Amino acid sequence: NLLTSFSLKLPALRELDLSYNRLEVLPMLQILPKLEVLLLDHNKISGPLTEVNNSLALKKLDLSHNQFMYSAVELNQQLQNLLNFDNLALKLKDNPFCATIPAYQILCLQKLPQLRKLDDIQSSDMEKQRQAACSVSLNLRAIDESASRHESLKVADESGGSKAAMSAVFRPANKKTVFRDISEYFARALKDEESTQICIAGATRLTHTMSQCHKVDMDNLREELSQGRESAAERIAELLEDIKTLAQKVTGPNQKILIYRAVAKMSVIPEHGIGEECMKLLRNLTELNPSLEETVIGMLQELIIYPLKHEYGTSRDHRSERVFSYVRILSNFDSPKFGAALKPITEELGEMYCKMVLEATD
Repeated sequence: NLLTSFSLKLPALRELDLSYNRLEVLPMLQILPKLEVLLLDHNKISGPLTEVNNSLALKKLDLSHNQFMYSAVELNQQLQNLLNFDNLALKLKDNPFCATIPAYQILCLQKLPQLRKLDDIQSSDMEKQRQAACSVSLNLRAIDESASRHESLKVADESGGSKAAMSAVFRPANKKTVFRDISEYFARALKDEESTQICIAGATRLTHTMSQCHKVDMDNLREELSQGRESAAERIAELLEDIKTLAQKVTGPNQKILIYRAVAKMSVIPEHGIGEECMKLLRNLTELNPSLEETVIGMLQELIIYPLKHEYGTSRDHRSERVFSYVRILSNFDSPKFGAALKPITEELGEMYCKMVLEATD
């Protein structure tokens, strides 16, 4: 599907999945009065959220992986459109504003205390996260000034993050040194506990940039890893060791999930075997924290399995470099629970296997 708009009048419809399309605005929801589940992730949607008010039956709304670009003050205003929803499960992660407002989840929990779920925060942790958010006093204008000037300002009375780390988060990504910058974020998080939260936010932003796997980014990464005294394998191993150590060190489940998500995003990178090594690390981390395994598998569905279905469904080319890379990387997550997660691409995997067998016998 590559829809650019949606305007069907379906008054009895309760669930609508428009993920992985090319929508640029929210669909007209006044023609869907009974809609309870609306999935709009992986589109190009931007602009205000006022349209959401036209479907007050919503219980689940996924707006992740879009192009919403708000300042902190604007985000605060846009969240007003969600005040009338009780028991809403909301996803906003991986939008541009998430990078410039590292504390956006805190703002959401403060502004929308009725949320049932937010992003990847586990349902069992929502109340604890809500209480923690209420203890923080956010200065929204200071956040916006920091983002626009790339300066370090104290954005929360009780944030405790280091000014150097805060400043780095707001600095535009240098595509020539992304791997080094990701490594420095995790190394700094290990050395300076006050910087841990903001460093994790910075690393997550950069891993999202890399997970798009644009050719120019992969070329830059290849060149970056070919330079220096250490080999690419040594630098990758050092980064993953720091990530593993940090994941075991942090105590907050939300911090662990953000770290796991950063690793999951890097697992799609084919260069120098980064994807395979990240997938092995992700499997190791879930063995150490079994309670997060289903969360991690959900990340892999979102970041690899559904994109693989879309990529292969578009080309039907099992020899496509992107398709082959996805399959190779997935093979490194050997969990007994992973079989169920692969159901959406069972048909595609079977077709690819048959094609390879036929080629081998020709």
